[in-house]
Amino acid sequence: EHTPARILQYAKEHGLKKICLTDHFWDETVPGASGWYQKQNYAHVAEALPLPTDPDVEFVFGCETDMDKFFTVGVSKERYNDFDFVIIPTTHLHMTGFTLSEEDAQSDARRAELWVERFEKLLDLDLPFGKIGIAHLACGLIRPKDRAACLSVLDAISESDMRRLFGRAAELG
Repeated sequence: EHTPARILQYAKEHGLKKICLTDHFWDETVPGASGWYQKQNYAHVAEALPLPTDPDVEFVFGCETDMDKFFTVGVSKERYNDFDFVIIPTTHLHMTGFTLSEEDAQSDARRAELWVERFEKLLDLDLPFGKIGIAHLACGLIRPKDRAACLSVLDAISESDMRRLFGRAAELG
């Protein structure tokens, strides 16, 4: 029963005022999609449209794309207006070969450097930051081995880098 209509019904029953529908997406016009992402094109995510409406609940449509190991983001400039918001994780370091190289995958220190580098590269892009979310910056996908390994990667990121990057993100909206 996980349909847009049922999601809206749940929101109404539970007093929610704003909800969203989000799916993984890689724009078919942007080269470099992994095999998994190739199926996550616009035709796939747009199957849910149009979203049902209700005067008491705002229902917004978004996507989660990715950033590959070359810092390419999977949404073309032309597609941003098709979404109310776009979530871009910079921490998907579990996709060896797609979001990081085999060599980079071997070192927790390198993963910490990539956390900083990928966040910086995203903030340097010409994006409509009013509708951009930077997804799960401290999730276990940074180092999916185990929680301690993930925390070790996060501990290797300096406080000054954290403050600088989160400050820039705040400035961009």
